[in-house]
Amino acid sequence: MNDAQVVRLRAEKLVAGGDALARLEDGRVAFVEGAIPGELVDARVLQSKTSFVRAEADSIIEPSSARVVPDCVHRKEGCGGCAWMHIDSQAQHDFKIDVVVDALLRIAKLSEPSVIKGQALPALGSRRVMRLIADDSGRLGLRASRSNEVVAIKNCAVAVDSINALFAHDGWTPGEEVTVHADKEGEGLAIATDSRVPESVRSIARVGDRAFTKESIRGVELRVDAQSFYQGCRDADLALVDAVERAAEREYLDGGHGPVIDAYGGVGLFAASLVSPEVPCIVVELAPAAVDDARINLMGRNAQVVESAVEDWMPEPAGLVIADPSRKGLGVEAIEVLVGTGADRIVLVSCDAAAGARDISLLTKRGYELVYSEVLDTFPNTSHVEVVSRLDRV
Repeated sequence: MNDAQVVRLRAEKLVAGGDALARLEDGRVAFVEGAIPGELVDARVLQSKTSFVRAEADSIIEPSSARVVPDCVHRKEGCGGCAWMHIDSQAQHDFKIDVVVDALLRIAKLSEPSVIKGQALPALGSRRVMRLIADDSGRLGLRASRSNEVVAIKNCAVAVDSINALFAHDGWTPGEEVTVHADKEGEGLAIATDSRVPESVRSIARVGDRAFTKESIRGVELRVDAQSFYQGCRDADLALVDAVERAAEREYLDGGHGPVIDAYGGVGLFAASLVSPEVPCIVVELAPAAVDDARINLMGRNAQVVESAVEDWMPEPAGLVIADPSRKGLGVEAIEVLVGTGADRIVLVSCDAAAGARDISLLTKRGYELVYSEVLDTFPNTSHVEVVSRLDRV
């Protein structure tokens, strides 16, 4: 089999990472980009290995009822920013639930995991944190699918208006990656970059190493440095806070079982918006910009911000742990640290279904039981998920 070969396949299901799983006649698994469960497709083979192939749907022979034609000129030009835009927005959330269930069954080896449907955000006009890149002519854009080529953007269908306003400004340094934060109202902009920024942009955005936006959630104001991680879509922060509160429960957040640990705490989102001010709380975060933000955001509270990798932190006794790691998940070392707190409850926020399932598997081996996982669709038109799981010590 060579890379130019086209094979006819029946897509069975979507899996972690966003591709559809199908099977070749020789028994190998095929991961097919652009296919939807149930579809019969002709797929162009991109990579062939002994046990699997990777392919791209080339022609749709029998389309799914969930298939739509993306109404985005840049997607048609090859922009890789919205890999699920060919799937109906209402169906995307259900597919993400299926992906999470599949991961819990296969990876965590749970026989009947309880998975519930959480909130879904609007599919268009809500993206307010984006990583852009300048093309050779100095215009901002996004990388093409499976390529380092840059697709210059004139108007992004999923972005808020203030970010779209940036695309009218040229003069950026070619090849420069630019992280842009818009505030919740989609008005104030903060741009983190070490290189030249067009003078015309400086009148509409805060620019530089210490540029920041202000967020307000549940009456609490948060400072968010442009270099700090924050939820990428409008109201995703509130949807996530609500889900974490449901999983943690007020008794734990009010200190009824002991102090609270906010691991990978970022700018202090959960500690500031959920944990009662008088309850002892330790926020563990490695990124310096986020640590600075958290210390400002948690002033006046019984909270300590520790600048450390979770793996290197010496655990302290706690009743509740909230853990929101990066896409790679917790891993063995961080889990040992968090288990070392003796917490009765761990609320795990996972942004990758497979990594979340691996972490849950490890936690169940260390004396915890999965109560339920709630699947949020806070990143529409992509395969990215947010999964909030409650695990209780047994």
